[in-house]
Amino acid sequence: MSFGVGLTGLKGAQTDLDVTGHNIANAGTVGFKQSRVEFGDLYAANVSGNFSAGQGVAINQVSQQFNQGDITFTENNLDLAINGEGFFVVQNTLGEQFYTRSGMFGLDNEGFIVTNTGERVQGFGVPEELQLQPQPNPARPLGDIQVDDADMAPNRTTDVETDFNLDARVEYATGGLPASTNGTGVSVPQVGTTNGYSATTTTSTVQIVNASFTPNQVVSDLSWTANDSAYDIATAISQVDGATASASTTTQIDAGILTATDVVLNGNLLTSTATGTNTGAALAAEISSLANFSASFDATTNTLTVVNDLGFDVQLDSAAGTFGVTGVANGVAQGTATAGAGTTVTTGGYVDVTLDPGLYIVNNDSTTAPNDVVFGATPTNDTSVIRPFSPTDSESYNHTTSVTIYDSLGNPHVMTQYFVKEPPTLTATNENTWTMYVLVDGYQIGDPNPAYDSTQPESLTNSPNLPLSQQIVFDNSGQIASTNPSTPLLVDDWQPRNAAGNPNGADGPTSGAQPTVPPTSSNFLIDVTGSTQHASQFAINGLAQDGFSTGTLVGLDVGTDGQVVGRYTNGETRTFAYVAMANFTNEQGLVPVGDTMWRGSTAAGEAVINLPGTAALGRIQSAALESSNVDLSDELVGLIIAQRNYQANAKTIETENTISQTILNI
Repeated sequence: MSFGVGLTGLKGAQTDLDVTGHNIANAGTVGFKQSRVEFGDLYAANVSGNFSAGQGVAINQVSQQFNQGDITFTENNLDLAINGEGFFVVQNTLGEQFYTRSGMFGLDNEGFIVTNTGERVQGFGVPEELQLQPQPNPARPLGDIQVDDADMAPNRTTDVETDFNLDARVEYATGGLPASTNGTGVSVPQVGTTNGYSATTTTSTVQIVNASFTPNQVVSDLSWTANDSAYDIATAISQVDGATASASTTTQIDAGILTATDVVLNGNLLTSTATGTNTGAALAAEISSLANFSASFDATTNTLTVVNDLGFDVQLDSAAGTFGVTGVANGVAQGTATAGAGTTVTTGGYVDVTLDPGLYIVNNDSTTAPNDVVFGATPTNDTSVIRPFSPTDSESYNHTTSVTIYDSLGNPHVMTQYFVKEPPTLTATNENTWTMYVLVDGYQIGDPNPAYDSTQPESLTNSPNLPLSQQIVFDNSGQIASTNPSTPLLVDDWQPRNAAGNPNGADGPTSGAQPTVPPTSSNFLIDVTGSTQHASQFAINGLAQDGFSTGTLVGLDVGTDGQVVGRYTNGETRTFAYVAMANFTNEQGLVPVGDTMWRGSTAAGEAVINLPGTAALGRIQSAALESSNVDLSDELVGLIIAQRNYQANAKTIETENTISQTILNI
């Protein structure tokens, strides 16, 4: 009997030694789970109820221990470790599914994520139209995870969102507000010695006021007499604190002057006209030699241009021969008169004025001269002399910021936003009004400019488009109260250009059309919702736009939720899939098949497959691996115990054999 008992003990001890040796051998195997032998004692059936001797030991089960192994970090982003419950799902070429905790994954030559033995990792694919969204919907059928290494196609900008704070403490655009004569009543050549400037009828006719006060604070009264020169008026204005002014006078003279004799300019007899066979070059040279004068001659049009740099009146006459004199203000012809043969023609100059922020020039003598001319402009109480916005004049705006946007070909363009704090009008006191101007690559992108002259070089003053702007009004708490136009602001006149300023072949604008999906034009929206005006530094609190250029895949990342994300050279990311994980009611029922994988079984229950971090599943740690959960110290002690048990059971057989020999020797 003892032979059988000892034999079962030897078998049990041998199995224990085998399992312990297997654990020790796989102490360095990633994702390995240690096993243990579970024994039970053996008894023969005893129907009489009397006690009987035991029959030895039985091996009930070799069970695996699925407790968590240590997580160690690696340099490979496709090395994945599970922190918590669950298994990766993999599938071989025959379509058979297995489950593993070993996350040593990589890419094969077709872009599939595979194990180091070639099985494909399973996951939830993401449809292409959702791959660029930060949180795609992973509700897709389970399947192989494949990474597309093709270049990412460009995506045009259709939406720009800016969240900023405008500093409520700033003054109006620094450096003052320029204005100039508009040519009304001045710069028009007139027969005689009058120049078109009207006299101020009282000392209060023209005032410079500060509209920051209610009522307006008068800074200075201005007055001049009829036909004072532009130089005299500019000098008077410049004497006011907070105001500066300059003047100049420009006339253009036709070809008649080439045959006139003894031409007189401001009392100066031009000797180059003594014979009446004059040359334009000689005339221009002689006039330019006079104090404060300059002149040039255009041989193509036979036009002589004369400029008095200080704004003195220009008076012309001749002894014989007549010629036309045209006055020019700010580059615009203001009228023509005929001079010569004893007829004097006088041309007045125009005035450029610069006022400090908050100052205005107004006509305050409404009873006697409500529309009196103020250096060529007609003032009313609703007209403010403001510094016009110019992107090249840093003193004409308070804040600026830029963002790169993209056209349909993926070309980058710089969209710049300029913010101008507006002074209160003369009839209101709203201190919380701003204007946002928008340019792309330095070009205006507003409505088409009807005054654009295509025969002249394009510039900010001769642009195919008008400025694009949006008025933003804040309430007393610094929140946006209203915008005009309403937000989001539609940009529907932007024509993408190349470095030379010509259309670059990308889709152009469609007037009045909102951006479509998919987009078919260069139209996009600018949304400033959430912006504020508080007494703190100007800051961009949020900035986002949905365009990008083409990009090449440079790396993969896997999130804790299993999100497989591709990183591209254009700074964008694309989600290809979500790694799937499985769990079982009875992990002990899984069947080991080698290579640190298990097969499902009826005993394990149905595989429940979900996303990492859901349904009691653990989360994924990228660039890390789960080590074997074998404790070598325990295993070595167990090895000693198994060896002792084996020796003891062998001793049982040896003792039984000695007894048997004694009996045989009787």
